[in-house]
Amino acid sequence: MDSRLAEMPDHHAPEALNRPLFVPEHMAKPGPLETAEMTTPLEPTKSIKVEVNQKNEPEPEKFETTSSIITSHTTGNSSYGTPELSIPSYSTLKPREERVKRIHDPQLRRSRTDAVVYFLLLLAALFCLVAVVDLFEGKDGNGGYAVTIKKTISTAITTRKHAPALQHSHRGVSPCHDFYSSACFKPASRIATEVAVVRRLENTLLQQHDSPLRPLWEECVNASSRPDAWAQFRQLLTTVSLEGWPFSKTSPARPPAAVWESAALLLRLLGLPALASLSIRDHPNHQGKFIVALEPPQLLINASAAAHNWSVLWHTRAVGSVLSAFGLEESGAASDVTAMERRLAVLTEPPPTEMSGLVDNMAVLFRLRHFVAQALNRLVHVSDSTELWIRQPPFVQGLLRLLDESSPQTPLNYLGFRLLVRVAPFLPAVPGGIGPLLALHLAHGRPLELDTAHACLRLTTQAQPHLALLAVYKGGRELYDRLQRLDFAGRLRAAVEARLQRSTGLLDAATRTQALRRLRRLQVRAFFPDWVRAPPSEQPLSSHGLAAFVEASSRMTALRQGVRPDARWMGSPLDGHCSLGSRSLYVPASLAEPSLARLSARASACLMRVLLLDTPPSLFQRCFPSAEVFVDAATLPVAWELFRATHWSTSRNTSAADIFFTHFSADLCQWRSRVILPLSTSSEFRNAFNCSGDDAMAKLRACGVWGS
Repeated sequence: MDSRLAEMPDHHAPEALNRPLFVPEHMAKPGPLETAEMTTPLEPTKSIKVEVNQKNEPEPEKFETTSSIITSHTTGNSSYGTPELSIPSYSTLKPREERVKRIHDPQLRRSRTDAVVYFLLLLAALFCLVAVVDLFEGKDGNGGYAVTIKKTISTAITTRKHAPALQHSHRGVSPCHDFYSSACFKPASRIATEVAVVRRLENTLLQQHDSPLRPLWEECVNASSRPDAWAQFRQLLTTVSLEGWPFSKTSPARPPAAVWESAALLLRLLGLPALASLSIRDHPNHQGKFIVALEPPQLLINASAAAHNWSVLWHTRAVGSVLSAFGLEESGAASDVTAMERRLAVLTEPPPTEMSGLVDNMAVLFRLRHFVAQALNRLVHVSDSTELWIRQPPFVQGLLRLLDESSPQTPLNYLGFRLLVRVAPFLPAVPGGIGPLLALHLAHGRPLELDTAHACLRLTTQAQPHLALLAVYKGGRELYDRLQRLDFAGRLRAAVEARLQRSTGLLDAATRTQALRRLRRLQVRAFFPDWVRAPPSEQPLSSHGLAAFVEASSRMTALRQGVRPDARWMGSPLDGHCSLGSRSLYVPASLAEPSLARLSARASACLMRVLLLDTPPSLFQRCFPSAEVFVDAATLPVAWELFRATHWSTSRNTSAADIFFTHFSADLCQWRSRVILPLSTSSEFRNAFNCSGDDAMAKLRACGVWGS
C-alpha cells in the first residue's frame, strides 16, 4: 500500500508547527490613545442694549457672543484631523436643543457623578453583606460544618520559600473560628500548585549545561533540523514489527502473536506500555525474592472520559488525520482505534477494593508467555516454571476478550498510533496536523502551552530515568543530603508506629494490628537510591535524532533497571505522587522542599493511605463522611510531629504552626470538609492556636483518630 508519507520530502516540514505560542509585542502594546480637546461656552455674554422705536416695540440690538472665541480655540486643533468646529452660541440654540445645553451644565454633571458614586457604594455594601453571610454559612449537624461546598478553590502554598507574610486571618476570620476561610483565600502570589513544583525542578534541570540528560535533550530540541527523521521512523516501524502500518481490511493477514510481539517490542525498546506493562517487583508471598508483575497500561484516554462519546472526539479526529496522512482512507478505521482504547480505559480502572492479585506460572498463563518472553528478552529467562504476578486479574481477562473480539488490523493500527504519539517530539512535523507539543499533550495530558524545551525534557527523563535521578540530585544536593542526615524516612516510620501502638482513639485493636504488620513489612524509600552519591559511569550515545531516543530507551528502560537490584527505584523524581511497591513506598524528590511543611504532610499522607486503606467504615463514619477525610485526620498529627522534628528555619513574621497548617490545608482547599474536619479533631491544632472549647474549630474533640 502506497503511503502519502513516502511522497513527502523530508526537508519540507512546515515550520509553523515548531513556532512558540506567544502574542507579538506590537499586538500586546497598543499605541497611546488620541484625545480631542473641546471647550464649552462658559463665559457670560455681554449686556444687551434695547432701544424703543416709534411704535414702542422693543427691538433687541445685535450682540457679540463667545462663539467666535470658541471657534478660534478649536479650529484646526482636533487630533482626529476633523474640519474646523464651530460651536453655536447660547443665543442661537433652538428650543429643541435645550437638552444639549443642559449637558454642559456643571451642576448637572456633578449630580451624575454623585449618582455613579452612590451606585458603586451600594454594590460594595451588597458585596460585604454576601461576604459576611458566606462566613457563617455551611453549618449542619456533622460537627457544625457542611460536608460539601460548591466552591472550587485551587490553592497550594509556595514551595521554595515561606510566604513572606502569611496572616492568620482573612477578612477578619480567626483560625479557631474557620481555618478554611483563613487559609484557603491567600493571594495568588503565594500560591504554587503541584504543577508549579514540577516546573521548578524542570527549570533547574534546563539550567544545568553539564547535565547527563543534555545530549538526548539537544537531539530532541534540534529534531526539526534533521532531514532523515522520517526515514528513521520508517525503520523504527520495521524494528517493532509494524512494517506497512497502517493496515487496512484488505492487508495480508498476520498471526495473532503479531500483536503481542509488537506490544512487547514497544515496551522493551521505548518503555511504552500500550497493551500491558511489566515490572520487576518484590514477591508478594516470599520475602527476598523478585517476580515479574503484569499491570495495566498507560493510555491516552482515562476511564472517566471513556464513558462519554463527546469526550473522546478529539482522539477519533487525531487518529483519523494520522491514518489519512499515511494513506489509509478507510471508513471506520479511526473509530475502531478509539473504541479499542476506550475499552482498555474501562478495563484499567482500579477495583473498588485492594486486590492481592494472582500468582501463577507460564504453563498456565500460556497466552501471555510470548509477550513476557519478548519484553524480557535477554533480561530474564522465561520458561514454563517462570512465575507471573497478575496485579489485576479482571483486567487481563478483559484484555484477552478484547483482542479476540477485535478485527485483526485494529490492534496493530492502535499500536502504530501510540508509537507515533510517543516519538512525535523527535519528528519535524507529524502528518495530519499533530505537532510535537500536541503529541506530548495527548501522551501525558500536558498543557498545550508547554514549550519545546520542557516537552523534550520530560520525554528525555522518561527515556533515561536513572540519569534523571542523577540530574535532580545534583540540582539540590545540599537539601537532599540534609534530609538524609535527619533520617526523614526513619522519623516518619517512628511517628506512625508510636501512634499505632497506642490503645486510644477511633481504631480498634484488629485494625491497629493489621496496620502495624503492614508498616513493619514496608520500607520507606525517600527521594533517591544510595547509588546517586557514587553513580556508575555512563557511555555516551552513539546515535542521533530518533535513533538516539531508541538507543537511550532500550539501554535503560524500567524493565532493565528493575532487573538490577542495586538500581531498583520506582517512580520519577519529577512525579508528584508516591509510588507503592509490594514492600516499598517511594517518596519522590519533587516533594522535598526547604520548608518541609508540604513534604511532611504529603509523605505522611502517602504512608497513612497504605496502612489504613481498608479500615472498616463503621469505625469512622460517625465523625467523618468518607475514608479520605478520615485518612486526612489520621495524617495530621503525624505530619505535625515530623515537621517540628525536622524543620530548621522560620520567618520572623510567621510562626511554625501557621506555616505547617496552611501548607497542610493547601492541597485540600477544593473541599471545605477536608480542611475543617481534620483540624477540628486535632489537639495539635487547638494547642498551636490556643483555641478554646467554645471555638468552632474545637468542637470535634471526641473524634480524634489517635485520641484527644
